[in-house]
This record gives sequence, C-alpha cells and structure tokens, in this order.
Amino acid sequence: MRSKLLLTIIGTLAVVLGCAFVPTLRAQTTPMFTPDLERAVRLPAGVWYKWGGGALLGVDQSMYGATPAPLLYRIDRDGRREEIWFEIPGATLQRVRAVAGGDDGAIAVCGSAYSGSDSRFGTYVAWISPDRKRQTAARVWPYVAGEIAIAPDGTIWSVGYAKDLANTKVVANNVLVHLANSGQPLGSRRVSAKARLANQEATLNSFLVASPDRLGWLTNGGEYIEFSFGGKEIGRFKGPAGMVFDKLDREAPKICGFTLSPDNQALMCVDQNDASQVLALDRQSGTWRAALPQQNGYAQLVGFDGGGPVVLPRIGDLGVIRNYKQNPASPAH
Repeated sequence: MRSKLLLTIIGTLAVVLGCAFVPTLRAQTTPMFTPDLERAVRLPAGVWYKWGGGALLGVDQSMYGATPAPLLYRIDRDGRREEIWFEIPGATLQRVRAVAGGDDGAIAVCGSAYSGSDSRFGTYVAWISPDRKRQTAARVWPYVAGEIAIAPDGTIWSVGYAKDLANTKVVANNVLVHLANSGQPLGSRRVSAKARLANQEATLNSFLVASPDRLGWLTNGGEYIEFSFGGKEIGRFKGPAGMVFDKLDREAPKICGFTLSPDNQALMCVDQNDASQVLALDRQSGTWRAALPQQNGYAQLVGFDGGGPVVLPRIGDLGVIRNYKQNPASPAH
C-alpha cells in the first residue's frame, strides 16, 4: 500500500566503536534461543531495518543522503509489504535518521528537512497513526534527534543533541526527550554517556528501544543505559570490549543491532564482516554471553517478537526474516 503523507508542522521544542575482537562472555553451551520461523524477502540494499509493532521497518536513504520524500518500508509477520512515501509539505529535501514501530502499528520518524524556496532548515519528530489516516510532525529545532522509540502508552522518546539557533555549534550532547504523539513536549534531560568519539556525542548511530516498563539505550560508545518511563536512570552497563559502531559497514568488529525483550533481556548483535553472533547481557555479572551460535555471513538483529529475537541475514537485496523462540533446554538466565 502506498500512502502520500501530508504532514503538519505543529510546534517547536528547544532543549537546552580496528582491533581484534575479544568479548567478555560467560560460557554458554546451550543456546538461549532456537529458530522458529523464516520468511524470505527482497529488500533494498543499503537500508537499515528495525522490528516494531509486529513488522520489519526500514527507510530508504536513512543513512545515505537526502530526498524530497523518503520511502518507508513495513513488512509484517505474514510478509505483507507496505510502502509509504513520507512527505513534508514545502520540504525540498529531507533526511530520515531513524524510525520506530509501536505495538499498535503506529510509526514514529525523526529527521531533518530543508526548504529550497526560503532556505529554511529544521528538524522534526513525526508520528503516523496505525490506520495511516492521521499524521503529525513536530518541528523540534534546535534539537536533533538521533534515535527514536515508541513507548507502550504511545508516547515518543528520542535521544539526540541540541545546537544553537544559528546552527554553528552543539550546545548540549546526549539529550533524552519525551513527546506526546501530537508533538507536545513532555520532558527532557541531559545524560552523561560514553561516546564513540572525543566530541562526546553518543546518540548518532546508537540504538534506542522500549520494553513494557523501560527504555534501553545502547550508546555509540557501547555503553548500555536504562531509564524508567519517568526519565530516571535505572541501570548502566559496559558493552563488550573492542566494539565499534559503524552502520555504514566499513569497520569491524561492530555492533549490528540491539533489542530489549518484554521481560528485559538485553540483546546485541556483533558482526565481523564474515560472521555474526547475538549476545545477551548477564545483569548480575555485567558481562555479555552468547545467546545464539555464531553464524556465517552478515546479519542484523532487528528486534524482539513474541518469545525471541528477530534476525535479518542478508546478501545484497535478498534477506530472511528469521524469528527465534526461547530454548527450553537453556539454563535459566
């Protein structure tokens, strides 16, 4: 189904990972999860995907440039494909940075837009209703959202940074922002977080996910932080050693996905260009252990659905949506 989305700008919000991979893993001889269901799909190359609301979500050009109307992809559990041309009136170019899916099928989007007619630039957080009949886009400049998630109550959370109004410098790194799906600001806070680079910006190319009772943020420096839906920090853990973040696939070993299960199992995928493996956080020891056997080839961990993670192995534009389920033979975790 193709939809032309007519969006209304409704408000303004101002808020002031090449070394050998030696992960810290606990011995795990029995996998935590076993394969459950596979569906072969054809996917555009160069698109980063995320699972949400019972479907695989992706956006063309989310990491590779700008276009007047980016194409959003949604492929549900049964393989039904929906394509949505995401358009903002008056925008000559726009770039989507991240998408997220709600439990009810709603979609959230964050990015930036530029109008050639008046040289106006801005950033936005947008919401698309489950029936695709209602859409809102909140102009949030000078805040720049890098990652986004939809909470169980339908509100939107994001992490990003704030710039000055003249767009000359960053004035606040690592800002956690809470919005209603209407775009109304509900709160924000700055977070001390480990970043990949010396500029201390930890949000771009990071992962933000929601479970029934918390937010999980894996920073681009490999630090994992959890927040309550009141915005309070409730947990902080180190990632495996030797990680880099590179969604453009130019470095290894790299993190190729992160998710949080309904019962708060934190899972990350580690890729070394020719093999990938899903790891699980042991909260008692603060270490990461193998949740799935290492697999050859490239794959993304795109989310969690039902009783297990969803992994997307890919070769070019051919992919497999692979669902896993809990392994009854696995030791308690």
